[in-house]
Amino acid sequence: FYIDPLDGTHNFVMHIPFFAIAIAYESKNESIGVVCSPMTEELYYGVKGKGSYFLSLHNKKERRIITKGIKKSLKEMIIGMCHSNEKGVLENAAELFKLLKLNAKTVRKLGSAALEIVYTAMNRLDAYLGYGLKLYDFKASAIIAREARAIVEEREKTKEKTNYILVGNRESYKELFDFVKPYL
Repeated sequence: FYIDPLDGTHNFVMHIPFFAIAIAYESKNESIGVVCSPMTEELYYGVKGKGSYFLSLHNKKERRIITKGIKKSLKEMIIGMCHSNEKGVLENAAELFKLLKLNAKTVRKLGSAALEIVYTAMNRLDAYLGYGLKLYDFKASAIIAREARAIVEEREKTKEKTNYILVGNRESYKELFDFVKPYL
């Protein structure tokens, strides 16, 4: 199990309504991810082999999430980004943020990795880059994104964190990955 009872803690503390509860379960044969955004009354979930779904808790409507393969150049992309504040990670993330800001349409740091990844799966963002995050920050939403047919790359894993996670659609992913790879 990977549980983040409050992803976006700083947002919550400052009364910014962009935070989530994220729970994932992974075994050899099963993967289940659930992300709940209590302020927007939205629930996202994905089950390995069964797809990903979005449920509006406000109007009780459920729909399938499918990441659209929309071809965009890096200059056209809106990219979400989160990073840890660990020494070494912060400096590299700041440099990468600057490079992306200069080469993409824009980069957003919204403060909740779980929601930013789900937003990428739902085509609200074009791509997402997480740098130096803990596994519980992104496991649930990564399952949802994979089941929505997004490309999800995790590199240089240790038991507790990954150096980066990159999420995007099949048509635009390669250009972004090729751009950021030398900096990761």
